[in-house]
Amino acid sequence: MLVLTMLILSLFVGTSFAEPSYSITTEHLTAQLVAEHSELIPGKASSVALKLIHQPQWHSYWRTPGDSGLPTQIKWEVPTGVEMGGIQWPAPQRLPFGPLVNFGYDGEVWLITELRLSPDYDKPSVTLTGRAEWLVCSDVCIPEQGELRLTLPVAPAGASLTPNPAATQEFERTRARLPRVASEWVFSTTSTSVGSSLLITPPAGQRPIQRATFYPYDEGLIEPSAPQSLAPDGEGYRLEIVRAVQPLAPLNQLRGFVVLEDGGDTPTVLEISAPVTDTHILKSATTEATVPMSLVAALLLAFGGGIILNLMPCVFPVLSIKVLSFARETDQARTRRHGLFYSVGVIASFWLLAALLLGLRAAGHELGWGFQLQSPLIVASLALLFFVLALNLSGLFEFGSFLPSALASANARHPDVDALLTGGLAVAIASPCTGPFMAAALGYAITQPGWTSFAVFTSLGLGMALPYFLLAWFPRGRRLLPRPGAWMQQLRQFLAFPLFATVIWLAWVLGMQAGVSTVIDLLLALWLIALSLWLFRGSRASKLVRLAAWGLALIALVPMAGIAVSVKDPQPESATLGAPEANAWDAYSQARVEQLMAEGKTVFVDFTAAWCVTCQVNKKLVLETEEIDRAFAESGIVKLRADWTNRDPAITRALTQLGRSGVPVYLIQRPGQPPELLPELLTKTTLRNALMRDHEQSTASIQPRSGQ
Repeated sequence: MLVLTMLILSLFVGTSFAEPSYSITTEHLTAQLVAEHSELIPGKASSVALKLIHQPQWHSYWRTPGDSGLPTQIKWEVPTGVEMGGIQWPAPQRLPFGPLVNFGYDGEVWLITELRLSPDYDKPSVTLTGRAEWLVCSDVCIPEQGELRLTLPVAPAGASLTPNPAATQEFERTRARLPRVASEWVFSTTSTSVGSSLLITPPAGQRPIQRATFYPYDEGLIEPSAPQSLAPDGEGYRLEIVRAVQPLAPLNQLRGFVVLEDGGDTPTVLEISAPVTDTHILKSATTEATVPMSLVAALLLAFGGGIILNLMPCVFPVLSIKVLSFARETDQARTRRHGLFYSVGVIASFWLLAALLLGLRAAGHELGWGFQLQSPLIVASLALLFFVLALNLSGLFEFGSFLPSALASANARHPDVDALLTGGLAVAIASPCTGPFMAAALGYAITQPGWTSFAVFTSLGLGMALPYFLLAWFPRGRRLLPRPGAWMQQLRQFLAFPLFATVIWLAWVLGMQAGVSTVIDLLLALWLIALSLWLFRGSRASKLVRLAAWGLALIALVPMAGIAVSVKDPQPESATLGAPEANAWDAYSQARVEQLMAEGKTVFVDFTAAWCVTCQVNKKLVLETEEIDRAFAESGIVKLRADWTNRDPAITRALTQLGRSGVPVYLIQRPGQPPELLPELLTKTTLRNALMRDHEQSTASIQPRSGQ
């Protein structure tokens, strides 16, 4: 919220100001002070309203503005004996702006303040001076302020208040939208994996509720842009409220009001202040049942995901060579020390990633697992790293051939440091991959306190380091490895090709992110690096040749710098030229989901990214096959694609609301039902069964069920 407010303030082009008057008119709105009664009477309460009339397409903000904005304020200067209350805020509207949702007012709004004269007030009139400040926004935001002055006569004590005929109706209409406490309604709240569930039990005879919206008094606790789904629950309704991505405090108390619409002219606005009962439930990604997501479960999932990371195509070739090198090692103590330092390097690197991710999220950046791959420069740098490793495995050069002699000697004298750095390298090359089990564990981790998050990342590192550590410490396992021989050199050269394939894939990702021109820059950098390493290949290369090689390596930084400053507005994966195909995917937006849900349609969302290996495998083998296309057509489910290749705060928020921090995530959302998450590794059978399961419920309307 602070970051968004600062961004808005940076757009301010000036501050509007007006001389004191009962009415102020700017380019964007008109502000007036309006009295409820024609006079004031000592000892009796009356009211005055700050009336704001916005120009079309402009709005101001409620007391809790939502994703961005500032609330309207008024500071009063009044004579002694006059007491002013605070602003009585009528129910606001949800005002979407791109991925953000604000709470505020457009058109005309009256902000009422109660005032009371002391019984001994003896002056003939009262002059109310209010210094009002408001933020008015459209495509830009402009802070405005001015002094509003209103003078009212004072009638004798004991007289009756005379209503102001020009204002009576608007005061009544505004008060109808003020929150009230209604004892005949019953509210209770429970915590969920993504926030809070509000159970609303209406009184007997209440018309069916068609829509409900909760507005919080406390800023930074709930996610303003998240949809609030209403579903029947016994004799009442259940409203799902999503916790903020970075909550300013625990969601222990639900304070605010709920706006209930039943088709009548005026909604019911009821105030709520209820503790949130801690029944933390997480919907399973593989079943319809709900299971608790505890720290132990998250640790086990992270540990399993870390083990599987070793089998990913990014990691396996490099680690295979390291593991096979054990076959030549005869010093058991050296091997064990190597395994220990490798494990420390892996875990420390995951700690570094966790600290960076959590630190940036705490600073207000909406990020998830794989966030580094949303930067074209990081993707290009990883492609360069894989390319150099592939050239090394193919035999073009050895790392020691171009290191300064002092550094090469130090590397030989300190193999433990080499093992430590190898662990860090393993984490770096694993970063484009997300294995099974990792999504749920990491989604849990980034919503927990710091120590819990680091525990989950530690478990992930332990899982990844475990196979290497066991081979290093237990000689019996190494006996299963084949004996050293000439075949190892051939295997080493063969394993270079998966790395070359990874480079091709990363180049494709870069093109998706920043355009074809950046791919040309990358290819030029790779060519320069390859030529530089070829010159370094001989240990007896002259100083002139080595100088030329270093020069080429430095020149390679030029196209890399071009990638760093590249800017492109990428087209979503679903974009097509010409007429759209019948089985084309629509681009995801929360507004689109809400629209489809309002139409009674079921939605399938593919949260994906070009840099996600699992996403692309599922896409080719399952999602974009004829069999699944037919299943989508038969079920009538609308399919949306949320492309997270580049950073997108709206998609990040949606993932967090689902308890996930990375992709792939596959969501089926039926009207009036909790979201259903499918496994990260899809099969045609799993997806087809999910698409056809109870899809007829998507046309059901929200009606309360009678009690049994």
